Amino acid sequence: MVSSSWKPDENKKRIALPFFGFITPGAEAARQALEARGYEVVAFHANGTGGMAMEELAAEGYFSGILDLATHELADHLLDGYCGDIGPERLEPVPGQSIPRLVVPGGLDCAVLEFTRHNIPKQYKDRKIFFYDFRSAIRLNQDESRALAAQLAEKVNKDASNIRILIPLKGWSEADREEGPLYDPPMNMFFTECLKAKLYHHIQITEVDHHINDPAFAEIASQMMHQMIRKK
Repeated sequence: MVSSSWKPDENKKRIALPFFGFITPGAEAARQALEARGYEVVAFHANGTGGMAMEELAAEGYFSGILDLATHELADHLLDGYCGDIGPERLEPVPGQSIPRLVVPGGLDCAVLEFTRHNIPKQYKDRKIFFYDFRSAIRLNQDESRALAAQLAEKVNKDASNIRILIPLKGWSEADREEGPLYDPPMNMFFTECLKAKLYHHIQITEVDHHINDPAFAEIASQMMHQMIRKK
């Protein structure tokens, strides 16, 4: 590794792409679509430290754009979840930079907590739950969705000229799809309406009839990110 002669292609613009497990197929499809357009894609695991590392590199001028596909860290931060170890800089304007950011509510349907089907905390026994290992994902309720929408709007409003929002109408994670354990379209709609009510009117929101893991959604996200970069 020390003697490697590999050098990054300085002619390619770089795009940051955060992801986490529940949206891996969508992230991989987005990466491929962006690379097909000539970009270098730098992926980050949105586990708290990954999202913060992305923000730090953005502040150093490393990226031409951010496809913020996994905003799940906000949900885990709200409920002290597994991926919630973020600082206040997450999703804030990048200091000293003007970087287009396409924001997707990837994983904002749920919070990931450390419990199994054998030790469900009392306060979550009435929730929709996705059990998958030593962690489980709980479906967020109205109060939590309202709080997240307000927090997200407050953050992106600070950098309105660089922000667009893309919302997949058929679900925001692997578990949030038809017949999935966290599927709840009315709750997603509630979050979206709360977000719209708080956003500055000139921030564009695009809603598309796809699931976040659909290849068609990845293509739309890639195209929007490309358009945002070209306008800079």
